[in-house]
Amino acid sequence: MFSGFRGTRLLAAIEPYLAYVPTAVMSAIIAASLLEDWHQDSHLAGLKLVVSVLAAMVALLTRSVLLTLVTGLAVFQLLG
Repeated sequence: MFSGFRGTRLLAAIEPYLAYVPTAVMSAIIAASLLEDWHQDSHLAGLKLVVSVLAAMVALLTRSVLLTLVTGLAVFQLLG
C-alpha cells in the first residue's frame, strides 16, 4: 500500500505467492513476541502461551481476524 507500486502489475506467476506475505509477516511478529520473555519472566511467557493457544483456536473456528484479535486481547487483559 505504501510502496508506490499501486498502479503497476506484477508478473502473473508471482501474484499468487504474494497472498502468503501477510500471514508470514504476522506469524513472525507473533512468534517473536511469544519467545521474547521466555527466559526472563515465566509468568508472562506462560500467559502469552495460553492466550495464543486460545486465539489460535478462535481463529481456526471462526476464520475472523477481528474476533481473534479481540478474543486474544480480552483474555490477556482478564488473565494478566
